[in-house]
Amino acid sequence: MVGVFGGTFDPIHFGHLQTVSAVKAQLALPRILIVPAYIPPHRPPPVAAPEHRLSMVQLAVEKMPAFECDDREIRRGGVSYTVLTVHELRQEFDQKPLCLIVGLDSFLDLPHWHRWTEILESAHIVVMHRPGWALPSTRPDWWRDAAQDDPDLLHQQPGGCVYCTSVPAIDLTSTGIRKRLAGTAHVKDALPPSVLDYIRTHRLYG
Repeated sequence: MVGVFGGTFDPIHFGHLQTVSAVKAQLALPRILIVPAYIPPHRPPPVAAPEHRLSMVQLAVEKMPAFECDDREIRRGGVSYTVLTVHELRQEFDQKPLCLIVGLDSFLDLPHWHRWTEILESAHIVVMHRPGWALPSTRPDWWRDAAQDDPDLLHQQPGGCVYCTSVPAIDLTSTGIRKRLAGTAHVKDALPPSVLDYIRTHRLYG
């Protein structure tokens, strides 16, 4: 089974890495692909250039076993539609289970994603929510039909399930980190040292 975690990573930080590490442990995922977007379809354009965000992800995961930086969306260019990435991965991994890891806020917006039903057909969706965050009491039919409470079953089919899991509450955002970098606040608690060195060397976010 392969976990897939996408985002702008502008910059990547401990909030990203620690929450996805929790998912990896909970689901016994042997492999996690971190996929930086070229142009996100549902967010403002990133501040840092694609090549910088890609390099920061590569640095962040280089000492994390089983984590890999996947550059396909950067190489593809244009708007980074998740459905295209999932279809590519499905071709590469054949019938191996794929788990698209997303935050609860992004998941609730799923019906507005480009060709969203094809995503669920081709991969499982693992929804991260923090302690204290309540899942909706009323859920659409497509969610109820795909909902799965047994994580072991995710390993038994290529996709099609929605699994919700709690992750640690880590109060970090890329927006907040960029503001701290632009001022005088320290950020050593928020970023891997290699990523912070890269940001300073290339004078990003200053």
